[in-house]
Amino acid sequence: MRNIVEIKEVFKTIDKEEILSGINLQIAEGEIYGFLGPNGAGKTTLMKCMLSLSTITSGSIEIFGKNLQEHREEILSQIGSIIESPIFYDNCTAKEILEIHAHYMEKNITESDIIRSLRMVGLKNTTKK
Repeated sequence: MRNIVEIKEVFKTIDKEEILSGINLQIAEGEIYGFLGPNGAGKTTLMKCMLSLSTITSGSIEIFGKNLQEHREEILSQIGSIIESPIFYDNCTAKEILEIHAHYMEKNITESDIIRSLRMVGLKNTTKK
């Protein structure tokens, strides 16, 4: 099975403080990972680096076999994420929320794409909720 994520010797320093120190991680296709650790351990920082929301000081991050820094837009167009607190609109259905996100991301998403996505995550019956 191929690795979807490969993190090699990643370091992140902020104001001379080392936040990430030599992180190595491989995630194979189909695997699910969670990050556990105390506050300040670098979990959120690593996730932000993996999404190119924060730059690494040194090392490399590859996603789908491509270097994140060199292929940022291509990689990010294929993934989604929620870090820390998700934002939901109280008066919108799950379907409407996905339509809103597709619109501001300038994605040409059909209604059947949205229904298929909701079905994949077990939310098929929430189109009216």
